Amino acid sequence: MKKTNKILVVLVTLSVLLLSNTIGVLALQSFTDVGDGHWAKDYIEKMEKKGIVTGYHDATFRPSENVSKLSTIVMIFRTVKAAGKLEGVNLSSLVAKHNMALSQYNIPNWAKEAVAFALEKKIVNTYELRGFFKADGTLENIKRSEASVYLGKALNYYLKEELSKNIIYLDFNDREFISTTDAPYIDLLVRKDIIKGDENRNFNPNKPIMRATAAKMFSIAYDILCDIEVKPESEKELKTEEGKIILIVDDNNSIVVENSNGNKNIYKFNNDTQILIDGKKSYFNDLDEKDNIKLYLDKDEVVVKAEVDMGLSSDSQGEVHNIVDMGGYYLLTVKDKEDSSRRRIYKVYDDVKMKLNDVEAKPSDLERGDIISLVVDGEIVKEIEAKSKTRVYEGILESGVYFEESLKIKIKTSSQKIYEFEVDEDAEVRKNNRKKSLTSLVKGDVVAITTEYGKVVKIESTSIDGDAEGVITEIILGNVNKITILDDDGNEKTYTLAPDVDIEIDDEDAEIYDLKIDYKVELEIESDVVKEIDAEEVETSDTLNGTIIEIYDDYEAIKIKVKENNETKYYSILADDVEIITVSGKTRKFRHLDKGDEIFVYCEGEDKVFDFKADKIIIVKEN
Repeated sequence: MKKTNKILVVLVTLSVLLLSNTIGVLALQSFTDVGDGHWAKDYIEKMEKKGIVTGYHDATFRPSENVSKLSTIVMIFRTVKAAGKLEGVNLSSLVAKHNMALSQYNIPNWAKEAVAFALEKKIVNTYELRGFFKADGTLENIKRSEASVYLGKALNYYLKEELSKNIIYLDFNDREFISTTDAPYIDLLVRKDIIKGDENRNFNPNKPIMRATAAKMFSIAYDILCDIEVKPESEKELKTEEGKIILIVDDNNSIVVENSNGNKNIYKFNNDTQILIDGKKSYFNDLDEKDNIKLYLDKDEVVVKAEVDMGLSSDSQGEVHNIVDMGGYYLLTVKDKEDSSRRRIYKVYDDVKMKLNDVEAKPSDLERGDIISLVVDGEIVKEIEAKSKTRVYEGILESGVYFEESLKIKIKTSSQKIYEFEVDEDAEVRKNNRKKSLTSLVKGDVVAITTEYGKVVKIESTSIDGDAEGVITEIILGNVNKITILDDDGNEKTYTLAPDVDIEIDDEDAEIYDLKIDYKVELEIESDVVKEIDAEEVETSDTLNGTIIEIYDDYEAIKIKVKENNETKYYSILADDVEIITVSGKTRKFRHLDKGDEIFVYCEGEDKVFDFKADKIIIVKEN
């Protein structure tokens, strides 16, 4: 028994020695792909030791791999945590608070605390989470500008610099590609020696961040955070009041707030009062009457902190100054409606609800000078109503100019969309390179329409010429005269007659009242409007238009009822071996004819038994 115990003691001792040696080896082990000569070796090993970055199972770090947006947020969180800045922060509470957004955008469990922290501290906006994943579910890489903004926001949450008051000049050759909203955070990181340009003095805002570069950025940020003294948050010990601002007293930095019970109280702000509007650091003169505000008060009822939630509002109106495609979103700069020197910048995503000139549109359709009305949530645009300053639409007129509370016109574009526009009564009109009036425009004209803020100010029109021939089946007289003809293929079409239509019957000048049903006509057409009619008077026996009242199957003959000159007449017609078609051009047999069918008959002469012998029958309307 004693021998066994001795053996056991020896084995345990050996095991402890072996384990100790293993731990020592692991602690000293460096990444196989980060050698002594690698420029980021010290940063990588320091961040790995702090638990901010990790390697792979094959003992590699892969310093040249790109960093994802989600990984960036996680590394920011780990950096802040490693610097001891999360003491007293209830992370479980933050995850519960932001659980809806975390679930909606499929944030994995390993990143939930980090993303919840970033949302709480306004490092990232809820709507930006949609861009963390590609369509196939894989992680989206982060751009240099995006990483700088996220890290800059995180740092400044503790530095509390008034970035908006800084005069920013970024000494990069490609600074024009850096958005005005990103510039303050990039400037902060440049001043803190966290980032710099490449050998060509370019910042390259849209290029990805490599893992080695990220390690350096977070290493320097960690040192800065460690030097910042953070006082424990005491908001939970402060008294809170909520309500709506009904009066602002600029002289002594006070506001009057009405709460939900209708009670009104005055509150004093001092120079140290922290003011956040939609999570962004703001100032007393940024407050407006009707703002919904939450106040944190000390024991003396002085405002320590004030939070304004703008929520959804439609107070953002003005003129588009600029719109830039940033890849995952658009950066929209709007000049104030009342003061053009004031400008505001928003983020717009492709799925924004938007109308341009009352037609559904996309952010890329906006142009400088467009008049715009926004519904916003913080810096994110939710809805857009816009009127274009100047825009040209090309297509075919669906109508002439008509009056419906105002002058209007319709146009169909090549995309088959139909637009209706209000027309300025002084709009410039040119047709076939000649100055014309609005009344000269007709359906079918090819046009280029110029609008200003959605109203037509210029129309350039070209008429389409053509011709048609057939037999008159209907004449409509009224404010607009029309004629319907049936061609040899059985197609029936109605045309509008020009007010000054030129009519000849058998080479003699005539009026529209001289035209008769069954006359053969040749039409000269301009954009679906008849400009000339050359008619030929025909004997009534040549053509008949009537309704079948009897069918004689044994003889392949029919009897039809015809109205002529306000009289009703009846004719028997032999129809054996005759061509029979419908107005749509479909072939029919005699057996397909039915009582009640309305037909058009071309007659080739009289018959010994029947009144006429048919040469061709067109079924105008089947019973």
